Amino acid sequence: YTSEGGAMARRSLQDLDRVRLQQKELVRTFDSPTKVDAVLDRVLERFAERHVKLEQDRDIERKRRVLQDVEKLFNDWVRDCCIANGVSKRLASEVKGKLFSSGSWYLGVYEKDADIDVVCVAPQQCTRELFFSVFREKIQGHPKVENFNAVETARVPIMTFDFDRVNIDLLLAVLPVSNVPQTLDISDDAVLEGAEDQSRRSLNGPRDTQLIVKLIKTAGTLKKNENTPEAKARYQRFIEVVRCIRVWAKARCIYSNKMGYMGGINFNIMLAHIIQLYPTASPGRLFLHFFQVLATWPWPQPIMLNENYSTGGLLPYDAEVWMPPPKDRVFALGPLMPIITPSYPAYNSSDSVNAWSRMVMQEELTRGTRLCADLEAKATEIEAGAGSASMEMMDSLLDELVETTDFFWRPDHDYFLAVNISGRDENQFKGWSDFGLARIKELVVARRYKNLSNYPLARIHLLPKAFSEPLGVPASEEGQEEDDDEPPPFNTSLFIAFSPSDREKYREDRINFGELVGNFREAQLSLWDKSQSSEGLDIQPHFFRWKDLPDFVFDWGGLGGRQTLKDRRRQRRHLEIAQGTLVDKRAKRKAASAPGEAEDGSSPPVDGDAAPMDASPTTGASDGHHQHAPASFTALSEDDQKLLLGAARQSPEAMEEEGKGEATAAGEGGEEDAELPELVHRLVQGEEAQRAVLAWLALARAMDLGSEGLVPAAEEAGATQQPALWERVERASEVLPNLTHIVDQQGGRREGERKVTKPHAAAPTPKRVRRVVLAGGGGGGERGGC
Repeated sequence: YTSEGGAMARRSLQDLDRVRLQQKELVRTFDSPTKVDAVLDRVLERFAERHVKLEQDRDIERKRRVLQDVEKLFNDWVRDCCIANGVSKRLASEVKGKLFSSGSWYLGVYEKDADIDVVCVAPQQCTRELFFSVFREKIQGHPKVENFNAVETARVPIMTFDFDRVNIDLLLAVLPVSNVPQTLDISDDAVLEGAEDQSRRSLNGPRDTQLIVKLIKTAGTLKKNENTPEAKARYQRFIEVVRCIRVWAKARCIYSNKMGYMGGINFNIMLAHIIQLYPTASPGRLFLHFFQVLATWPWPQPIMLNENYSTGGLLPYDAEVWMPPPKDRVFALGPLMPIITPSYPAYNSSDSVNAWSRMVMQEELTRGTRLCADLEAKATEIEAGAGSASMEMMDSLLDELVETTDFFWRPDHDYFLAVNISGRDENQFKGWSDFGLARIKELVVARRYKNLSNYPLARIHLLPKAFSEPLGVPASEEGQEEDDDEPPPFNTSLFIAFSPSDREKYREDRINFGELVGNFREAQLSLWDKSQSSEGLDIQPHFFRWKDLPDFVFDWGGLGGRQTLKDRRRQRRHLEIAQGTLVDKRAKRKAASAPGEAEDGSSPPVDGDAAPMDASPTTGASDGHHQHAPASFTALSEDDQKLLLGAARQSPEAMEEEGKGEATAAGEGGEEDAELPELVHRLVQGEEAQRAVLAWLALARAMDLGSEGLVPAAEEAGATQQPALWERVERASEVLPNLTHIVDQQGGRREGERKVTKPHAAAPTPKRVRRVVLAGGGGGGERGGC
């Protein structure tokens, strides 16, 4: 190093504790663990036993041997580079490089089948060109290496391969030295002096990881001693919790930095910040604090483990140190969820997060907070010895927390764009697939060309899960003549769900998927490695409505299949409509279909390959038919409405024989011999909603309403008498029974449904229901007054 660099190195070492380990000023809590915390710790330990898959000791030792083999190959290449530069063999044999690991392997998480991030630090005799040519051939030709892929044009060039079944991500950093000392401390800022930008970026990973470990061990302490028993215990708590957090993030599909979500370093920094806030908290309490703090975090306020600092001009990277944008521009141009790395120069590790992915992550954090609140309440009951809470109930809450994401059965996910990346050569396809997947988020937000964010959409959700199954005919080729060429044998597909915010605006600006994905395809082909052929490489769009999704997406992640998710989706839609968290689009929509859309909800091609958005099922009745029906009835599908009306009409005794009359289901897909209370109980969510529908059906039966019309004819009930009838229906719905109790009495309760142990006191029977609805004067017509 130069003399100035040596001075910088000495200054950096002297200021290590004062600058790099200077944690942000925080309001910390040093509460001692309680008995409730002990219960939470046991539950989290049980959760880890069920869901956290760790490497066996022999697998950890095998990975260590693999790293030693890779380091030997790397040092052989360093020696060859020295000899090629005129260094004698004797001197060249003494020149070595050094490998530094980062990420979960360095932290000691040891997840099963996790990859290892490695940075090869080489002396100046080695070049990046030789690394991606000579060393690449050495690695690629090794008998234990499989699935090799190199991306030299990436912002941080990388090689990835499987060495003896261990996945390795290999980066290169070249330092301006003739020999890399084996005692090199890369946490020293002086190591960056004279390094090129790509080398500096490669070093960020291990430098940040090492500093995160130091900041966790010294959290909440004045003496920065990392070797005390308290420091080691604090770090062990971090490992226990971060393993569980990673399981949750991967199950809910928000673990992918390149897709716009969070990566490993983001979760490490966030949890380290929680430990700084609660240095003495137990693992179970830290797990709860993670959700409680981050769900209410005032973004875009950054999460930082230490204060940013500069070198005063000694290093040329002071201008790159992350600084918050001006307050008057923070929402327009600033980052959305800034999570700042601790090492110099500090940068925003979550720069890929966009508005849509932030919305998804905030929803998941809110959901986690709700489940953790229930978990804490049950832990309090168990510790106090009161209530009916048990460890098994707490286990089920944590199992629900890590249930596979609801991406494919959310009620507001009606439309899907699947992007298929394909190729015909297996070796070339691996690189092409990784190349395309790393940039797929540009379809959601991109500045270079039109993307989904340019359309009037209320929600865009990219699922960071790749499927290899074929998808069929692309949306851009529907209606065209069939091609004689066979479909590409190698495929990778990603799904993007979206829903419109304004259907009227969308009719004027429909999404042309062929043009949208075509622009993306051409942009990626233009960036593709020119040394490799692009023949056979393609990216094609596929448009799906929910009902048309391929079966394999419903079988993924143990979701239970199409019918199971269809039932869960319908139940959740009814629940969210009743809670007011979901707009009842079916009840709101006019009877007239949108131009170019068939009555059955199918969508003919529009403008070649444009896909209509207003295609969710309709009830097939006019607004006038629904103006008096309860919202819990109009929220049902047309088939379910016909089912209930047909049962009420075809079984005149259904309302008078205490719910024991049989009704034959009407409409396609109905059930035979279905009893009316059981049908209402199965199709309608919520006790109050069930009562309202049952009261309305009583009136509909009395007035002989068919499945084609829901409003009594003029001769049966005059316009002036209708409001009085509906007022009686509303009053009656307040005293109707809990249908769960009625169904239990009939023996119709399905397996797995909750049994009500304390039924509604003096619950009126269906016989009383009809009398309550129809009793009193002012009834309209012969039938209306009966």
